[in-house]
Amino acid sequence: MEKVARYRLNNSRRYTLINYFDVWRNGDEWIVNDSFPEFDDLYISKNATDKEILTYLTEKRYLATNDMRKVRIEDLGDGMEVYLVKGHMPLFGIVPTVC
Repeated sequence: MEKVARYRLNNSRRYTLINYFDVWRNGDEWIVNDSFPEFDDLYISKNATDKEILTYLTEKRYLATNDMRKVRIEDLGDGMEVYLVKGHMPLFGIVPTVC
């Protein structure tokens, strides 16, 4: 995608991917028991759509699919969380990189 390739150059922000490697269900909610910053080289445009972000994450091999029937993004204000549609299990977080 041409627009994805321009993220680093045009109106983009640097983010860190937070790996949720220990997630478990507690009743109706998911608990992230442990996580760690895995990558800090995500450059995402402030104007990017959820589909464009999912495609970018797939192209960078951080995510297996960009199919919005399977995965979605929840906007958390300054960051975001990628989760499975079925069961709403969180996969990872994306937060602004602090230099």
